[in-house]
Amino acid sequence: MEVVLKSIKEAEKRAAEIKTAAQNECAEISAAAEKRAAEILKASEERLKLFKEQSLLKAVKNAQNDYDNKIKEAEADAKAYADGVIKNTGKEVNDIVGRISSGNG
Repeated sequence: MEVVLKSIKEAEKRAAEIKTAAQNECAEISAAAEKRAAEILKASEERLKLFKEQSLLKAVKNAQNDYDNKIKEAEADAKAYADGVIKNTGKEVNDIVGRISSGNG
């Protein structure tokens, strides 16, 4: 009987040791997982920040290109209008200059 009790006590002691080792290993795994999660979060935040900055730069560049194109279009429209006005006023200006020069003004 004494042998059985001793065997049970040894088994209980070994079970307690296994339990303690498992708890320690669990704590280590948990701490490593938390550390890795923090690293992943930091890396993700950095990638998202970089993506945001690149997206903003691209949007600014696209907006500037659109603006420049609209300015070029407006300049071309204004030049065409001015050329048309000058072309259409050429006859009237020549008539006025001719009258003044001939004394019929």
